[in-house]
Amino acid sequence: MAWLLFIVQVILVEGLCTYWLYHPAQIPGFLNNTYTYVYRTYLQKNIQFDEEAAEYNAGLFYTLKPNVATCFSNPEFNTRVKANKAGVRDDDQSLLGPSVICIGDSFTFGWGVEQENAFPQLLEKLSGKKVLNAGIPSYGTPREVISLRQFDRSGLTHLLIQYCSNDEDENKSFVQNDFVLNVSSKQEYENITTAHKINRQYFPARNFTLFGLTFFKKLINKVHSFFSVDEPLVTTNTAAVKQFLDIVTNAPVDFSKTRVLVYQLDSRQNINSTFAHIADSLIHTPYYQSIFRNNLKVIDFSRQFTKNDYFILDTHHINAQGHRKVADIIAKELRNF
Repeated sequence: MAWLLFIVQVILVEGLCTYWLYHPAQIPGFLNNTYTYVYRTYLQKNIQFDEEAAEYNAGLFYTLKPNVATCFSNPEFNTRVKANKAGVRDDDQSLLGPSVICIGDSFTFGWGVEQENAFPQLLEKLSGKKVLNAGIPSYGTPREVISLRQFDRSGLTHLLIQYCSNDEDENKSFVQNDFVLNVSSKQEYENITTAHKINRQYFPARNFTLFGLTFFKKLINKVHSFFSVDEPLVTTNTAAVKQFLDIVTNAPVDFSKTRVLVYQLDSRQNINSTFAHIADSLIHTPYYQSIFRNNLKVIDFSRQFTKNDYFILDTHHINAQGHRKVADIIAKELRNF
């Protein structure tokens, strides 16, 4: 009888934990950080490691599969993703002489929002220009810039480059390797996709176990920091911004004819004005002036977002409301630049 009661209690608690996972607005305040950490660390599905949606690429490590049409879901969203023949989240028409190309990571890709609600698609409607969304989740600046080589740039007037603080490791490695990208093997990619699939599978009492253990680890850390159960804040410095700009100088575009907008889109914890402030200072130095010729402009989004512009669990991504803000601001910049 005691065992039966215990099993019933576990089922009830597991049900409550699962309900909160799929209804994050109902999560009690004292559990918010626990849920956010567990979601990001153990539960979040990543489309770049979904064997149905993405594939290995010898030059870029992975891309979306050309012409793939699939569903991509996590607890806070269920979206359709359709790639064109180049393996980016846009239509084939946008590959033909776009005026604007947007490169970036999952923010530019439109993580968690429908295709038509991603800011590059909204920007196309607002500006009247042909815009190509070339964002791929987790790409750093090197892969973003290298990927430009495959696109038609004959009609390019504006290049939009999104920075994120998690680009720093890839950027630093690329610069230190004399601007050569180290691409892991196909076997390594397949190992990651297999591990990703296995680690996201459900097992009995999974949510209760993960949330419970993490919550108690956080409680213990209040006495003494034994466990790593908090996401570290990333501090952007001058070296990181300089690496970013140095990589941008290698973009396959004519900077005397192409105008470049750079900006940071980042997690709710890590977005601030530091990147924009440092970048704006650097581009006015003689070296970068000689390259960009006043055709590079920095946009600061750090004061534009509120917590309502982000998902509740996935504080690393903006929602549809956030994408509308980005599109509106960039559209105004395009009219004046």
